[in-house]
Amino acid sequence: MCHIMEEEDSLAGDDQYDYDDGNYDCADGENQDFDCKKENAVDAVSVARSYWKNTSIVEEYRVIKKPKNINPRTDLLFGIKSQWNKKDRRDVIRKTYGNTTFYKPYVANFVFLIGETDNPSNYDELDQHDDILVGNFVDSFQNLTFKDSMFFAWALEAAPHMKICYKGDDDIFLNPFSFVQLLRNQSITDEPYIWGDVMYNNKRRTDPSYGKYQDLVWNEDLYPNYTSGACLFMNRAAVEVIHENIPKLPIIPIDDAFLAICMRNGGYGYENVINIEKPSKILKYPEIERTNLCYIEHSIGLHKYEPEMLECLWPKFLEQRKICYMENSTEISKIGYHCDMKYHWYLRKIEPFQDGQNKGRCGIEFNYSSCPLEDWDSDSGPCCSPNHYCGSSKDHCSCFECIDFKNMHMTKQGKCCKKVKVFSSRSDIAGIYEYSSQNEIYGTFIYERRGLVKSEEELFVLEKSEQTWYIANQKESVVAFSINKIEKCLETGEMFGEYETSMMCTEY
Repeated sequence: MCHIMEEEDSLAGDDQYDYDDGNYDCADGENQDFDCKKENAVDAVSVARSYWKNTSIVEEYRVIKKPKNINPRTDLLFGIKSQWNKKDRRDVIRKTYGNTTFYKPYVANFVFLIGETDNPSNYDELDQHDDILVGNFVDSFQNLTFKDSMFFAWALEAAPHMKICYKGDDDIFLNPFSFVQLLRNQSITDEPYIWGDVMYNNKRRTDPSYGKYQDLVWNEDLYPNYTSGACLFMNRAAVEVIHENIPKLPIIPIDDAFLAICMRNGGYGYENVINIEKPSKILKYPEIERTNLCYIEHSIGLHKYEPEMLECLWPKFLEQRKICYMENSTEISKIGYHCDMKYHWYLRKIEPFQDGQNKGRCGIEFNYSSCPLEDWDSDSGPCCSPNHYCGSSKDHCSCFECIDFKNMHMTKQGKCCKKVKVFSSRSDIAGIYEYSSQNEIYGTFIYERRGLVKSEEELFVLEKSEQTWYIANQKESVVAFSINKIEKCLETGEMFGEYETSMMCTEY
């Protein structure tokens, strides 16, 4: 619904919302949320004081397009906020956690929430997938509440048996298995509840420097406790309360907080906004852990995933997630590293700059360049600092974001690696390979996989022949790694083969 706000001094709100204006004199140092150094501060206060005294003239919105075939037995409905230019995100969601079979025993449906478009060809996507809800408003941050209103009104009509309504962003990695378990652990009652990552005591911002987050409408220093809109769910009763109260209140720029304001106007307070922390926070903001499959398995919603990364990680996650509950769970921690070049750029291991102004520089900004391994004791290597300089000090080699290239090399002080750890999505070739023998005449080096071998012909070995390393047994050659030049010992770093197989040295 669209709202046109008109202040009518003759119409006061209920007594419980007719708050004391207070004293907003800058000289007294109180009410620090208002930046009195800014010219707009007084105006912000005067506008905000009138929040509960405003009335809204409601203009009925039109749903321009909607799905034609929603299962009438749907009891779990997902609304994903998106935009027309984010089709790549929608396509990946459809291929990953948007597959409704993952949510059994619930009958689930996904819809994407989008504003109108001037390009009629965009609607071809709706005809193809039948999962987009389009409203007659412009897609913008300020209009996110219109998406909520549109979604809730449509959901109550289209899904009469809906029990749970999820609302989230299109850059979330949602673990459907953890989410279903979370739903099973909740007591879904007839009283309205919202569950999510609760924002406590968030301040209203009036300074123009906050851009789209500037709020000159809300009339209190703090917002009611509310859940992050990136990943939340609510029961049908909450949907009904919010839908009923949206047209009664002036819309604020913070759509997440506006949901809590609607709940409050319906008579429900902080006790009806539930923070999910166990068995995991419902929403996490991972950095280097974002490709760790077991971190994903023990999470529910993970924020800020590009579609390429989500698509890359998903099949590995499905294949390996059960290993996260076994003793050898650490063996799969690195399988997804190559899906995230931001934190694992070093896997490309491009040769260092030999001269020029970029000599001694490393990292993404410098063409994924590594650091020199032949000069381990000088200031030029072998570690890359977070500031993208090669060096050998602890600030280059020992910090959390430091990359130590000598630990990716299979030689150390002239010695070959004795034990190689192989990471792979194929569990039968993952494990520890121990140095066995070499034949310098034929240029072969052999590492044998220890343990879990039923017969000699099933024994996998890591073997070098000419300019290629293989993982093979007497029955099959599984993975091949080509190398640029003949080395005495195996080098790793850039070496990936089939089944996302990579290697590192664990003992020299």
